[in-house]
Amino acid sequence: MKIKYFLLMISLGIILPSCEILNLFLAPQEVAPARPIYKRIEGGNFEIYDKYLTYKKLSPLNETYDKDVMDWDMAVSLCSQLGDGWRLPTNAELMIMGRNIDTWGGNYANHWGVNGSNYTAVGFTPNGPESFGQGVASKKSEFRVRPVRTIQ
Repeated sequence: MKIKYFLLMISLGIILPSCEILNLFLAPQEVAPARPIYKRIEGGNFEIYDKYLTYKKLSPLNETYDKDVMDWDMAVSLCSQLGDGWRLPTNAELMIMGRNIDTWGGNYANHWGVNGSNYTAVGFTPNGPESFGQGVASKKSEFRVRPVRTIQ
């Protein structure tokens, strides 16, 4: 009787843990919902990307770091790499963004934008957006980039 009880205990010690391991594989896993990559701004027919664009830059000491300001060509290139309709905001969209800067987590800084087929830079100040006008800045100037896309 003791031997049967002993064998039963040993077999339970082997079988039960393996059942728990099986449950790990068979039980449905909860997957966290994907974080949206955009925010909607009230008063606009566009969505704004949920963060400023950055890119990797090599320092003179051969160290890589994230750079959060860029020239015009880099801004256009990075927006197009996002795909799915992401682009630089128009002047009108930049003005709406400036009025709602706290809702989308923007910075009071200069931002790249477009005006028709021309480039533009708009600076946000604590008192609201202040337009620096079309083409005043050089394309080699470095500004922040917050892509937008039209709401379908």
